[in-house]
Amino acid sequence: MVSALKDHVPNLHLRGLGGEHLAGCGLISEVALDKLAVMGFAEVIRLIPFFFRLLGRLTRIFRTWQPDRVLLVDYPGLNLRLARKAKRMGIPVTYYVSPQVWAWGSGRILTIRDTVDQMLVLFDFEKTLYDEAGVDAVHVGHPLVDEVAPTMTAHSFRREVRLDDRPLLALLPGSRPQEVRRHLPVMIRAAAMVEGVSPVVGLAPGIDPAGIPAPVPWTHRVYDLLACADAAVVASGTATLEAALLGTPLVVVYRTHALNALLARRILTIPYVAMANVVAGRQIVPECLQGEFTPPRVAAEVTRILRNDAVRQQMRRDLKDVARRLGPPGASMRAAQVLASRLRP
Repeated sequence: MVSALKDHVPNLHLRGLGGEHLAGCGLISEVALDKLAVMGFAEVIRLIPFFFRLLGRLTRIFRTWQPDRVLLVDYPGLNLRLARKAKRMGIPVTYYVSPQVWAWGSGRILTIRDTVDQMLVLFDFEKTLYDEAGVDAVHVGHPLVDEVAPTMTAHSFRREVRLDDRPLLALLPGSRPQEVRRHLPVMIRAAAMVEGVSPVVGLAPGIDPAGIPAPVPWTHRVYDLLACADAAVVASGTATLEAALLGTPLVVVYRTHALNALLARRILTIPYVAMANVVAGRQIVPECLQGEFTPPRVAAEVTRILRNDAVRQQMRRDLKDVARRLGPPGASMRAAQVLASRLRP
């Protein structure tokens, strides 16, 4: 999106938080992005001093650099606080990738209404929520529609990973190291209980494969893996939408710290966790969460998908509808155009 934005605003200067790709777009980053890769109440608590120092540092940049606009992306625990700081200084705020206000109740929508000038949302149902709350929101669609595509044929991928002709079971344990540690052992034990499949672990960039047992193959080519897979076991998150876009039947799993789970149950206002189910508005893929995330339960769900053609085909039809709801290609370009209209003199 920032790359497209620079086509509209060529004299753009960027400062804030980002990784190597944003640095390639000219961003001067204030902290290594991997320090922010935490999830859950328990994990965040120990980093509270770091986040307060970061909040102070970014607030000082607002004051001394005086940007024309602040662009916030997701990450509401930090970004909504930054939005308040910017609002008090009279700096307009655009927020891209909405916090999950539809899952956590209405409190954050009120904060956004009071501090954010413009919301750029990925899902059409989010725009409806913001319109009802009196927030200026534009539905730009989901950037994954442009990004998710295999780069190899199924035959080439199987040859690269050295697979035989048995059904392929993709195991995607998550994009954060703590997710991989919690999920992968259970996934591998579940795969061993499914008769006649070849499991392959799909790893996000930067995840060390050292913890994967030697007989189980792994790959960083997650899109090729999902496109080739007959079924997948996927940690709840963006990967469930990636599977939907590729039409891969899946079982969604997740396990977090007991404190996180307890607090989430008290706060969540929706019956589903998997984004594929949230977008569909009903349960189209099974969810095995916390105590239900066990090898026998996951193995049973995978077996049901692989052995029951009617179940598998219905799930593929439902996932195709989810993919349609993510909008047409060009989301990043549309987001850049909307933001550029607020940056031009």
